[in-house]
Amino acid sequence: MEVIDAYIDATRGVDATGRVNRQLNANYRYAFASMVDSLRGLAGRSDLGRVALKVTWSNNVKAETVRIGDVAYIVYDQFVGQTFRRLTRFTVTEHEVAHLDAYLFKLYANLFLVNGHPRTALEFGLRHHGMKGKHALPPPRMEEQEAWHGLQEHFVLAHELAHWFLRSGTLEAMQARTNFLTSLRAAGSYSEHRRTGSWRMRSLDESVRTWRVSVQRAFGLPPSDSAEQRYRDTYATQTFNYPKNEMEQILQLFSEGNEELIEECVCDGVATNLVGEFAEKVGMTYLDGMRASFAALKNMRFLRQVDAKAKARVNNLPVSAGELTWNSPDVLRWITYRSSLFAIALRRMHGIEHWTHRDAFSLLDYVANSRVLEKFHAPLVSYSVDFYERLHDHAFDIFTKFIAVSAIEELRQDPGYRKINDMTLTQCIIMTKACCSWV
Repeated sequence: MEVIDAYIDATRGVDATGRVNRQLNANYRYAFASMVDSLRGLAGRSDLGRVALKVTWSNNVKAETVRIGDVAYIVYDQFVGQTFRRLTRFTVTEHEVAHLDAYLFKLYANLFLVNGHPRTALEFGLRHHGMKGKHALPPPRMEEQEAWHGLQEHFVLAHELAHWFLRSGTLEAMQARTNFLTSLRAAGSYSEHRRTGSWRMRSLDESVRTWRVSVQRAFGLPPSDSAEQRYRDTYATQTFNYPKNEMEQILQLFSEGNEELIEECVCDGVATNLVGEFAEKVGMTYLDGMRASFAALKNMRFLRQVDAKAKARVNNLPVSAGELTWNSPDVLRWITYRSSLFAIALRRMHGIEHWTHRDAFSLLDYVANSRVLEKFHAPLVSYSVDFYERLHDHAFDIFTKFIAVSAIEELRQDPGYRKINDMTLTQCIIMTKACCSWV
């Protein structure tokens, strides 16, 4: 057995590679090979090194790069795609809140299982099992699966490939890093330019509107005026109110040498280019690739945040320990990505497709092309609003206010709960997998 296979067996379960859907495996490998060819083309005569793809099927919702010897193995789990499909469908389609709850119970069960807390995982798994037959979403359309969701999965692959590219140490990799950060300054200035003096109030009003929808969906009733005022007062004091010039703050952090954050941001930009280029190869548009990349990163952030909350509970920390502030790396990365999309769009308009090529755009260039840039930006804003209203806010409300406290305690009052408490951890794992149809 090769070392990489032993690693996969240890981290994702025995035969994780053998359970992969053949058609999906072929799709992943086709996209992977296409994007590797693109990066090797950018590198010219420079040697990027060896890279290989290992596709698995487990309950581990993440991709990773494992370097063994002179080979960089990108390990991608089919479960990532399945999860993305569900999260995106909840974002783009109307659904009953019970549909979302049933899926969230399964998602939370999985996260607690992966984080080594099978007894809590079983509690969530039992709740999912009690709802899954009654509240299952109808199957998605085939074209929806292949087009929209497929490109999102390719963004995850492209992001890992971007790490491989940047860590090659080649001149082209260094050029990509430098050009990204140079372009980001002008694009960030344009992002600031778009914000007027009333930005904070508009942001607050939008947040309140999203919150009201979430409460309505959870309780079936609108929030009271006093509850809304408490929400406004809390929001006004949160550290999530970004600094006046957020991009200058980020660039300052970059100049201080936060290499890990810089690499993640550059990889997001390189990955978006790769997905846009691949979308064109399969009969879609570059803009389709950019929008899919935007949605994929939204889903990745959501999963990281939920995972952080699960880890907090596992370690007996308050759920608030998983909250983000404006200077959290995850938030800084997202702010950077939002601005970099303007740079990617403007560069594309002028025939500059990859970060190995430098641009000389200033704020004036962005303003001069603002009408086109705003048309590009509008669907992203619309998707983002739907994401928070239909998925994100309710998911965290459920976790924090109901599932993490009251629902679990209510379950533990049930006489039947003693049976769960008497189970071994192995039995909890087996039963959780059965409840969530993982066996």
